[in-house]
Amino acid sequence: MKLVPLPGGRSHVWTQFGFKIDDNGLTLNKKQVHCRVCNSVIAYSDNTTNLKSHLQTCTSTKSSLSSGIQTYFKVYTSKLSVKSDRSKELTKGLMTFVIKDLKPISIVDGEGFREFMHIAVPEYIVPCRMTITRQIDEMAKVERENLKEVLKNIPNVCLTVDFWTSMANNNYLGITCHFLDNWTLRNRILETVEVPESHTSDNITKNLQSVMQNWKIEHKVCAIVSDNASNMVKAIRDLDQDNLIRCTAHSIQLSVNTVLQNESVKLLTNKLRAIVAHFNRSSSA
Repeated sequence: MKLVPLPGGRSHVWTQFGFKIDDNGLTLNKKQVHCRVCNSVIAYSDNTTNLKSHLQTCTSTKSSLSSGIQTYFKVYTSKLSVKSDRSKELTKGLMTFVIKDLKPISIVDGEGFREFMHIAVPEYIVPCRMTITRQIDEMAKVERENLKEVLKNIPNVCLTVDFWTSMANNNYLGITCHFLDNWTLRNRILETVEVPESHTSDNITKNLQSVMQNWKIEHKVCAIVSDNASNMVKAIRDLDQDNLIRCTAHSIQLSVNTVLQNESVKLLTNKLRAIVAHFNRSSSA
């Protein structure tokens, strides 16, 4: 049986696997890979995950691997039970990594990531993306209930509200809560609410009311910070919230924008742009 490795394949696994070819050198089935040692047929789907799994179970491969391959793909006969304390600890750490570093959940299915985990913690069975998604959702529910218990004992809170747009052009209303806990300032994101409807003050008011009622803080809010947008200002005032604090950074930005519209300032900035453009174009200037 004639076998050839994946053209351009850089992974070490291709020393042990190959595609079956005919007498003309044409690959017979690009979805099947053959083990050179035990002649097993392995399903192939453009990644080497299945091949590496076979390397760990193929008893014939263990004795025939070169020392370099043995070092790279250390074979361990025992794996941690997913119900063991150590496995649960590693999974929790993995979820924390994804959450804190804002990584896509699909990272756990990445070939390079799994290679690294196999080297770093070979006894650990890395959960798939669906498992991590489910467990992160469960973790979020627990953290939400824990925060609600904390807020029960907090007499006053402040909120920060702001709109932002995702890369997919979806609009969201972010609501952050600020409070003192034993004289330590705490900041917690309560909700990031998708707002597909028009950003009228009425819609903003309804979303804010819903969030405050859900967290049971509607009578604890002593101040709300927002930008200077008229719809946001009116929405907060419609909540009977007198202590509206305008965002200082946004106020400064509006002031700067106004100054830049002054004719004298425009004349000066145009001259500065011309000077900068001259030096950028000329290497001898």
